[in-house]
Amino acid sequence: MVTWTITDDCMPSGTMSCPQLVMIQDDIDPTITCPADVSVSNFVDGRRGTGNRIPTTWVDVAWPDAEDNCGLASVLNDYNGSEDASDSYPLGTTSVCWTATDFSGNTDVCCMNITAFDNSQPIFSCPDTLYAQCEEPFPYELWTEYLLAGGNASDETGIDTSTFDWVSDSTDLQICPETIYRKYKIGD
Repeated sequence: MVTWTITDDCMPSGTMSCPQLVMIQDDIDPTITCPADVSVSNFVDGRRGTGNRIPTTWVDVAWPDAEDNCGLASVLNDYNGSEDASDSYPLGTTSVCWTATDFSGNTDVCCMNITAFDNSQPIFSCPDTLYAQCEEPFPYELWTEYLLAGGNASDETGIDTSTFDWVSDSTDLQICPETIYRKYKIGD
C-alpha cells in the first residue's frame, strides 16, 4: 500500500492524502539447468560390497542450477521428490526431471538421464564331456537342453535365457576320436 500526499502551499494551504494499492506481479518463470547426464557401473562382482545381490546402484547426483528474479520456493526432482536426487537407481536408464518453482507458482523444468549399467559378466559353466559314437552330436539349441545336460549360467542381475545361442564349433581335426569344442553365449 502506497499513500500519496499532496500539499498545497498556496493560501489557504492544505494537505490531501490518498492510499493506492500496488500489486507486484511476478510473471517471469524461473530458469533451471540440469547437471550433465550420469553413467555409473555396479561393482565388478555385481554385489557392491554387501555380499548380496542388489539390482540397484547408488548414484551421487549433482544439483541443478536454478534462479528466479523474485526467489525460489523449491527445486525438486521427480525421482524421489526431494531437492537431492542422489539415491539408488535401477540398472538401465532413468529419466530424472527437476522442477524449479518460484513464490508466484511459476515453474521451469529440465530433465537428465541416470544410466546404471551392469559391468559384471555372467558365470557360464559347461555340461560335462559328451561322448558320442563317431557321430557328431547336434549343438544344444535351447537353454533347457543345455541345463538338462549339466550346463548352467548365473549373474548377480539375472540371466536373459532368450539370448542363449550356439556360436560356433572348432575341432582338433582328428577322426574318431574327434574332439569338438562348442562355443555358446548368454546375456544378462
